[in-house]
Amino acid sequence: MRVSEKTSYLIAFFATAIRYYDYALFGLSASVISSHFMPDGSNSDKLLNFFMIFSISVAARPIGSVIFGRISDTIGRVVSVKITTIISAFSALIISILPGYETIGLWATVVLTVCRMLFIMSLAGETDAIKIYIAEKIGKKSRHLASGLVSFSAQLGALIAACMYHFTLSVSEITWLWRINFAVGGILGISVFLLRKFLHESSHYIRNKTEGKGKEGTNIAKIISQNRLKFFLTMILNGGIGASYNFLVIFLSTFVAKVIGGTSIHEAAENNIILIIVYAISCLISGVLADRISIYKQIFISLLLTLSLLFVMQILSIDQVYFFPIHMLVVFFVPIYMIPIQIKLQSIFPVNIRVRMCSLGHSLGSLILSATIPFFCMILWKYTENFAVIYAYFMVIVLLIISGVFVLMRESYKNMFEI
Repeated sequence: MRVSEKTSYLIAFFATAIRYYDYALFGLSASVISSHFMPDGSNSDKLLNFFMIFSISVAARPIGSVIFGRISDTIGRVVSVKITTIISAFSALIISILPGYETIGLWATVVLTVCRMLFIMSLAGETDAIKIYIAEKIGKKSRHLASGLVSFSAQLGALIAACMYHFTLSVSEITWLWRINFAVGGILGISVFLLRKFLHESSHYIRNKTEGKGKEGTNIAKIISQNRLKFFLTMILNGGIGASYNFLVIFLSTFVAKVIGGTSIHEAAENNIILIIVYAISCLISGVLADRISIYKQIFISLLLTLSLLFVMQILSIDQVYFFPIHMLVVFFVPIYMIPIQIKLQSIFPVNIRVRMCSLGHSLGSLILSATIPFFCMILWKYTENFAVIYAYFMVIVLLIISGVFVLMRESYKNMFEI
């Protein structure tokens, strides 16, 4: 592998780590941000309002997918990454200096929401583009492992965010320290933009773009119409995978600590760090396995084991018992089915529409299933105060993933990476 190619991979991994640092920091800091930027009320009400913003802001993601997906498919993956990196960096910097609700009232909530929406727009154009960029560049032999490394980098960023958030909690007398966390994300994002010259397009993208293979016009509605089932599967499966991550890694520990009271907020922060480490290690294991065994066997076994463990957690929750080791095990299985599903979805689209279809499907899936899961769980808790109902809601999403994979397997789509 040439030095320039190694540098391209390293920059892509670094960019992914920074982006997920910012993404995870916002969710992990839910209790701190809600206390600073949400209107007066109980802790539960403030957290509910925060997760409502968390959900609403995802409405901007499809817009980012359409805009930056087209740039990525028609001009280049690298160009899309360059633009989105600078947008997300400035969004994080603005949050770091934004006055709180006590200072400027509802304007604080409004500006926070706008910054979050801009970040989500840029996220849509960057994360899927980088994953596809790496998958196109690496080749068949190690494609799943390379995807696992991208996801590992994402979790490395999330782990740094979790550690910094935990440190913020441990020095609670310095009330502005959480702002430094966002400032770091913004500064590192700018550094990725400055390193943009080291990113180079893959030969797979250049060859297919030059030869015009897979070209199906630029009208997004027409492209979706011509790929209806593929797009629907991409939306449902990516949405379900995102919901798995948001529920198990971002939401559940905070919910147990803040609402149920099963653990302290400090223990929840420590648990988040452990969960992210488990998830990151599993990403690498998943990539190695998927390059060597049947991907469908790997997917179905991990999903069925996930359902079984969730059922155990649901039974325990009847008495409001939360057992962290089972939670860890469920988190471990998420990348085992995530990595091969994502590569399979990327492979069913030709190069000239690949980012648009994967990114927009991912965005709409997030809008429907992923980013909304904390808000709907809080609503379910508010009206039922039944822990088991929340687990049941997530189990339905897992069943939806299983159904989508069955359809994907039945259709036997051609692998467009090999064309």
